[in-house]
Amino acid sequence: VPAGAALTAFAARGSVIAGPALAGVIAAAWGLKACYLVDAVSFGAALYGVARLPPMPPQGEPARPGLRAVADALRFIRGSRLLTGALVADLSAMVLGVPSAVFPALNLAHFGGAAQTLGLITAAPGVGGVVGTVLSGSIGRVSRQGRAMLVSGSVWGACIAGFGLAHSLWLALSLLAVSGGADVFSVVFRTTMVQLATPDRYRGRASAAEYVVGVGGPRLGDFRAGAVGSLASPMVSAVSGGLSVIVASAVIAVAVPAFFRYRATPVAKSVVAG
Repeated sequence: VPAGAALTAFAARGSVIAGPALAGVIAAAWGLKACYLVDAVSFGAALYGVARLPPMPPQGEPARPGLRAVADALRFIRGSRLLTGALVADLSAMVLGVPSAVFPALNLAHFGGAAQTLGLITAAPGVGGVVGTVLSGSIGRVSRQGRAMLVSGSVWGACIAGFGLAHSLWLALSLLAVSGGADVFSVVFRTTMVQLATPDRYRGRASAAEYVVGVGGPRLGDFRAGAVGSLASPMVSAVSGGLSVIVASAVIAVAVPAFFRYRATPVAKSVVAG
């Protein structure tokens, strides 16, 4: 499961890096219409691939789609301290720590504002994420996954705070790359816990909740970063956000001890090994 989660994260981070670069090449060579044509063809191929997957019927009696099934799954997640802790830890790290909205302002204030520099700053977390997935082989042997997720979140927060203070471009890029790697580790731990701690009848809906947190959290973080940057300064936005992530990780460790103390069971380890 950790290997599968890492592979998914690799595809996501790699796409963020390769997609815009490929789009630029296609647009420069054949125009924007060609970009949209490639999008349509690639999405069609992806849908065909999904349609060709073998059937995976759920164990037991499947839930009937509808609001009642959604509410039932939310009650299950709320009743599981492990899942609640994992989702809250990820959401707090993203909402409090994502600094993307202030990248242009920090680039102008600290590094001269060149477009090339902004491109490097924007790409650095994705590069770190790709490297992190490549180096994530040992994650499968980590049993205290809740604690490891909080540590990863704290490393992410510390790197974001350091980036806000950095005036050296290479230091800033290095911190952002490390933050991207820490983010990938956190995502792998979160996905592993959600998949292994959720009964099959809830797994699809729990994964959907995890997806909402993973996609919506960074957008809320962009809003927070922009709002704080407008009220105070871009540097204050990044530094305060990163430090807040560290504080939130400590609060979650105390408030949700079942998540902090969670240790993967021998059964879960055997599933991971398999």
